[in-house]
Amino acid sequence: MAENNNIKNLNKLTTMTPKAADIGERNIVEDHQLKLQFLHVPTGREVAFSAYLEGFSESFTSDWRSQSVYGRMDPVVNFRSTTRMFNLAWNIPAHGLKHAEVNHSKIDLLISMLYPRYEDKGQFKEGKAITAGPIIGLKFGNLIQNQVDAGYLYGFLSGLTYTPDFSMGAFKVVRRGIKRRKGDLGVKEDTKYKGVNIYPKSIALAGNFTVLHTHTPGWHQDEADKGVQTFPHGGGVLAGVAGFAADPSEKPASISMDKELDATIIDAIDARLTKKVLK
Repeated sequence: MAENNNIKNLNKLTTMTPKAADIGERNIVEDHQLKLQFLHVPTGREVAFSAYLEGFSESFTSDWRSQSVYGRMDPVVNFRSTTRMFNLAWNIPAHGLKHAEVNHSKIDLLISMLYPRYEDKGQFKEGKAITAGPIIGLKFGNLIQNQVDAGYLYGFLSGLTYTPDFSMGAFKVVRRGIKRRKGDLGVKEDTKYKGVNIYPKSIALAGNFTVLHTHTPGWHQDEADKGVQTFPHGGGVLAGVAGFAADPSEKPASISMDKELDATIIDAIDARLTKKVLK
């Protein structure tokens, strides 16, 4: 029954009227330019969303390998690594039809960033080979940023969940045109088409982002008295915290991927590529 109600709501074409609280939230987010920014490293394409966050969590998981030894009550443990992950969920509301169309274009661009870059192979370009995996740059103020240069934090999205809220209604646009024209091969008269585009007024996106550090986070003994604490959120308040501050001279390290992809990714990071921003 609930699903049927959602489908019926597709016919609601009235412009959404936000509540006073929603207007206040919109002003706070947009006036202060609080945005989730994404970069597709292989192509240099960027897209940004106003940060109407519904969920934000950050986890640090340390991997310890243990081995039980006869006669010891405690196992022998060895540290392997610490991984960092973000769980994000945000809403994308539309204040009108044009806004809804732009939102959908931006969402489509972000979804396309989950795919790699290909190159034609073979004498007749009959095959394709992946030349760069879909590495993503992500930034949200000081909470998600590279501690070295306050730029993008690099990693990968394990996926995205796209959830339109049809209870808020949707805009329906009828598209008409000519599919095939008279005079084309085998066409005796114009072939017309009629299609319907649906643009939900509110869409929720959610995804997990795993960080691939381009610097070396950790305690550096030879830098014990340098700088301020900047990892992971750029705090910059506690001075001289035993060398955990980033060294500005440190160059980004190679991301652990196929060797053939490393050069492409790091070149893209260093050059920052040509930005094609969709805001």
